[in-house]
Amino acid sequence: LESFAASFSVLGTKNFRRVIRPQIPELFNALLHDEEVIAFPNYLLLSNKSISFEFCDVLMVFLLERMDYLSLNPSFVGNISQSQIKPGSGHDTNIFRRKASVVLSLFQSLFHSTSIHPENEAVLRNHLQTVVATCLRSAFFLGGNDSPRNYFLLLRLLFRTITNGKFEQCYKEIAALLPTILNGLFRIHGATDDTAIRGSIEELCLTIPARLSSLLPHLSLLMRLIIPALQSQNGDLTTLGLRTLEFWVDNLHPDFLYPVLSQNSSILSNLMLSLSKHLQPAPYPYGLIAVRLLGKLGGKNRRFLREPMNLQLSDENTWNFASLNLQCRWEGVPAKTGTHGHLDVFTIPLDRSVVAAVDVMRRVAEAPTLMAKQRPREDLSNGHENCASAFRLIYKDDFVEKSERMRVLECPTTCK
Repeated sequence: LESFAASFSVLGTKNFRRVIRPQIPELFNALLHDEEVIAFPNYLLLSNKSISFEFCDVLMVFLLERMDYLSLNPSFVGNISQSQIKPGSGHDTNIFRRKASVVLSLFQSLFHSTSIHPENEAVLRNHLQTVVATCLRSAFFLGGNDSPRNYFLLLRLLFRTITNGKFEQCYKEIAALLPTILNGLFRIHGATDDTAIRGSIEELCLTIPARLSSLLPHLSLLMRLIIPALQSQNGDLTTLGLRTLEFWVDNLHPDFLYPVLSQNSSILSNLMLSLSKHLQPAPYPYGLIAVRLLGKLGGKNRRFLREPMNLQLSDENTWNFASLNLQCRWEGVPAKTGTHGHLDVFTIPLDRSVVAAVDVMRRVAEAPTLMAKQRPREDLSNGHENCASAFRLIYKDDFVEKSERMRVLECPTTCK
């Protein structure tokens, strides 16, 4: 196959395009039946510089017309009617899975050729918006959990190619598409419950090929996606989330980054709680980087403690552990049996008291209206004129009795 492919290298660019373009469908059908045929397009794309650009352009146009095969859904393909979709008719699920695999393989070879022959970037740049828009549109409108995965795989291949090649022109193209890409992926992320798809979207948003300066207007949206990445059970995704957050902390001024973090109190709390869960000793793989991140945040890593956190309390009927009780013993009191000298034990349940205390603290955190100010000297009376440490505490919360809204703290040493 490589020798056969080498015979086309003697052709001029115009003759090569004229000969090879009509035969691309035959090449695609041959790949459906034999995987080893991939050596033919690989040679034309990777080994021969003189015809790589021409074949890359022809192949890209062909693949763009067949991106609907990535849906794995025969009814989504525009050039096939519903009457043709029958088992054994050539349009069943297995055939479509094979077509999707071939399309992805050809895209991968095409993207890989840009790292060997940088001039192929021009082909990629000319069709970049079409590839991104088609993937996002198809992934959003397709039904089923398995359908969008191939489109996300294609986007991941595209993003990695641009990042590894450091193609400046492609970076500019992506920068113009950032709002469309991030908002589109975020909408799909919120519309699906599939863990694998959500993980793929989080990876795409955190690896999108764009300069940090271009991502600054979208940093608050990315914060919403980095939290589930830190909470993920996928080790690679967790590592990506930690390293991305560390990159932001290292390259952004704290006076700019912290307001972005604290725009939404729930985002700040969830982010810090997610980081704190990784504070585990070795051999836990993420403990060191979590400590390093919290250290780089400095004192700001504790400010989230002032924000109300949505802590879910289990119902007492569903608790699978012993309730919190205070056990008291009276010594010398007759027991129920009537004998003296034994200990009479009784229990005070504290469950509801703890829940009530947490509720009070949460209400204070959500609406802190407790103010302290020094009491004027002329208001002091009853022999407390010389007490310099008297303060008036004014409580304006609804749950405090009106008679308790004014209190005076008096110095015990001066007021005796």
